[in-house]
Amino acid sequence: MRLDQKPQAPSLGAKPYLSPLAAWALAFGCSVGWGAFVMPGTTFLPIAGPLGSVLGLLIGAFVMFVFGFCYHCLMKRYPDEGGIYTYSKKHWAVTTAFCARGCCF
Repeated sequence: MRLDQKPQAPSLGAKPYLSPLAAWALAFGCSVGWGAFVMPGTTFLPIAGPLGSVLGLLIGAFVMFVFGFCYHCLMKRYPDEGGIYTYSKKHWAVTTAFCARGCCF
């Protein structure tokens, strides 16, 4: 765009880019994500106390670190697209790869 041109206003006929299913999935994901932040204060803290809550969150963080490290090693070894599906397809059957991918979601 040149400096002497005025920016054009966006058109009023904006089209939605989320389907109803995608909008529902986004709302459901937000609800689950919100629960991940609210539950430690409303459920874990009164039952387990501060030390138990911190310990539980640290154990969960460690498990997620292990999963992340496994995926890191998988991505380094198999750099092509597909992730767990590509790994399973190369080492087992296509049906096993499909089931492994489905279990990850």
